Amino acid sequence: MSNATERKRAQREREKAAGLVRRDVLAHPDDWSAIRELEQKLREKREGKNTLRVN
Repeated sequence: MSNATERKRAQREREKAAGLVRRDVLAHPDDWSAIRELEQKLREKREGKNTLRVN
């Protein structure tokens, strides 16, 4: 059985292998849902499931 440190290290290695980068973001709590929605749209765009509409 692995301890929490080993599990976190493995998680961060998987994230790095997937090309993800950890960033700290300071935001107002009221803005958090909009930030999460944008994050999802960008992820989908990157994966070829473009849901962003450009006029």
